[in-house]
Parts: sequence; C-alpha cells; structure tokens
Amino acid sequence: MGNVQYMEFDTAVQEVVRQAERLAVIKSVGSDGVIDHTELELFAEKFVLDVMDYCHRNDFPRTLAYTGAELAIKYIADSASNGQGPLKSLKEDDVEFEWAVGEVSPIGCISEHDFNSIRPKLNLYRKVVWSNG
Repeated sequence: MGNVQYMEFDTAVQEVVRQAERLAVIKSVGSDGVIDHTELELFAEKFVLDVMDYCHRNDFPRTLAYTGAELAIKYIADSASNGQGPLKSLKEDDVEFEWAVGEVSPIGCISEHDFNSIRPKLNLYRKVVWSNG
C-alpha cells in the first residue's frame, strides 16, 4: 500500500500499548482510570504476533496499532467485569431462556470472534504466499 509505514515487532508492541493507554484515558477504562500495564503489554505482544503471522509479514503496519489499541481497550473493559462473560441463559421455575453468545478466548487475549471482525482490514496488508505443491 502506498504511504503505509511499517514497524519492527518491539516498536509495534510499544505503539499498541501507547495508543491503548491514550484510549483508556479518553474512555475512562480501568479501575480508577488505571490499567494493568503488564496485562496490556501481553495483549499487545499477542496481537502484534497474530497479525504478523496472519499477514505473513516480518514487519507491522503502523495503522493497525490503532486497531490493536481499540481491541485492547475492549478486552480490558470486558475483563473489568471480574471474568463474567455475557449472560448465556436465565432460568426461573420451569421457564428457561438461552441466548447465543460468542466464546471467550481461553487464554485471555484476543478472541477468535474479535480477530475475525478485523480480517478485512488485515487483508489489506497480507502478503501472498506461493507454494509449489
């Protein structure tokens, strides 16, 4: 893509963390406006590695740092509910209601649902890998 700048892994992780911290302040995310830096850094590392792997790249598109920051803030806001996921079912007496809910990532980072939601954006930076059979 034309003017897109690319970053090395360490720089990309720090940029995702930096942008997420800025977003956290704007959106008042985290307990008392404070977010766990270690948790955020782990999320950023996983996000950058997943993107680089999916896109077959050894560098990271700068524009995706904002996407990673948005997902990090979503993850932090979701985890602030003390690990309680979305309501799956409700039962009273003999009446039960069940809703379809997405699965939460077992490793506590980016869920497959979240990653799938950004695939069209990732495809803009994906390199084609050729195979000879």
